[in-house]
Amino acid sequence: MVESVKEMAPDLPCILYYFFFFLLLPSSLVAQRNGNVKVGDSLTAGDEAALWLSPAEDFAFGFHQLGQKDLYLLAIWYHKIPDKTIIWYANGDRPAPKESTVKLTAEFGVVLNNPQGGEIWKSGPGNGEAASGFMNDTGNFLVANEGGEKLWQSFDLPTDTLLPTQIMEKNDTGGLSSRLSETNFSRGRFQFRLIEDGNAVLNTINLRTGSPYDAYFWSNTVDSNSSNAGYQVVFNESGYLYVLRANTKREPLTLGSVVSATENYHRATLNFDGVFVLYSHPKNSSGNERWSVVRTMPENICINVSGQTGTGPCGFNGVCTISTDQRANCSCPPRFSLLDPDDRYGGCKPDFPTQVCAEDVPNAPEDYELEEVDNTDWPFSDYESYTPYNIEDCKKACLQDCFCNCSSTSYWLVWLAFAFLFFYHKKFTRTPQVERAVQSNLRCFSYKDLVDATNGFKEEVGRGSFGIVYKGLIQIDAEVSEERAILTYWAYDCYQAGMMHALVENDEEALDDMEKFERFVMVAVWCIQEDPESETNHEDGYADARRHNSSWCSTMSKPI
Repeated sequence: MVESVKEMAPDLPCILYYFFFFLLLPSSLVAQRNGNVKVGDSLTAGDEAALWLSPAEDFAFGFHQLGQKDLYLLAIWYHKIPDKTIIWYANGDRPAPKESTVKLTAEFGVVLNNPQGGEIWKSGPGNGEAASGFMNDTGNFLVANEGGEKLWQSFDLPTDTLLPTQIMEKNDTGGLSSRLSETNFSRGRFQFRLIEDGNAVLNTINLRTGSPYDAYFWSNTVDSNSSNAGYQVVFNESGYLYVLRANTKREPLTLGSVVSATENYHRATLNFDGVFVLYSHPKNSSGNERWSVVRTMPENICINVSGQTGTGPCGFNGVCTISTDQRANCSCPPRFSLLDPDDRYGGCKPDFPTQVCAEDVPNAPEDYELEEVDNTDWPFSDYESYTPYNIEDCKKACLQDCFCNCSSTSYWLVWLAFAFLFFYHKKFTRTPQVERAVQSNLRCFSYKDLVDATNGFKEEVGRGSFGIVYKGLIQIDAEVSEERAILTYWAYDCYQAGMMHALVENDEEALDDMEKFERFVMVAVWCIQEDPESETNHEDGYADARRHNSSWCSTMSKPI
């Protein structure tokens, strides 16, 4: 048959030749060209050429290999960009082995079977009516009956990503769910949903039951009048994400303008660390471009996830620090190690036997030591609070308490070289005693260091307030001595005498902006006084500075 067509070709119009040529192709290859899939069409895991492509080939539906393993994910991904970013997947909890097949059936819609014919996943509902499928250029795969009526579409069952033209309804099938990790597509610990009161929220969940814990981000679209509350989450064709209220008012989740949707792809993905990110990417990629961040929600995942139940992005005992792109960096406290060596977001375990409170088990204070971790907290773990307690009192309390695994102390710290004041937070984790070399490290800061670390001092403290903004960027690894605290007399006297230059000696940057420098000396002086309304009674104020480590102490049952 093929030979006869070739012999006829010179005498036939070109269009007739191509018509006969397409008739000879397997149906799955025809589907690759126009997005159409017929009942009976199938793909096989491991066959890299077996794809159902959208008409413009922006998206592909098929099997995505997981790493170097012979395991495959039935997924939809961006086909034209180099990293083939996945935007939907079917069998995250049950990866398919090589030679598995996916087939469009009239009875059950899209069906995924293992090589032995056992069912792994199916879309439904087919009800004997499914006639065709279509891979759309919006990234939506749908199944329709003979009359073209939609029976099922992937947009109705989003995984971790929303795409332009996609809409999320209130209480819509669980909303978005993060992956468990970057490479593990099982259900993760974070959700994005539009809940009954009209708020679009991010929250953690109980992995075993799926029940939600406290929200850590809100769209603030709740209203006692239901006609004004959030109604839908809409990602429009321009790449603009917003909550649509029932009164048609839009509450933006995209802040500012967005790049052209004609020239760029857009997506909104709930990442495995709980950060919901809006991205854009050039469509005509040269191979070097990466996804650009439009917005992250929340801005600091380490601080915002602090509910009384569940874990943060780093798991139990994990220490979270925020990266420059507002993603979580996870590490373990001293003498703890990763629970799973291949997953630094999965929590940490102690590298020592944990203590027990039993009469026949000794728990003498000398058997343990406290490891210091600055500017770190385990929220809602406190069970005892002591006030006033200095650092040594706090350590002693924890060592004498068999329930205590961690203790915390906080106080005001005066850095007298430039008369700036920072909130200093110390955390101690309890570990068995080991021999080790002790090293004290005191870091000095230039005026430029302080300007950089505090974002140019853009946020100031009002008169009479103890609330200096704590940015968590300055770490000082030694206690401030009592002698330094006495030097506040000198700093205040220099201020009174108009000799501020004496505090900074020859630091040209400070000398160039003495007005701002003077203002912050005043802030520091106000903040160390016991009577914040007083501007001149520095005798009382400096007494507080000399007691800088007499603050509060709390003991905690975490980590472990």
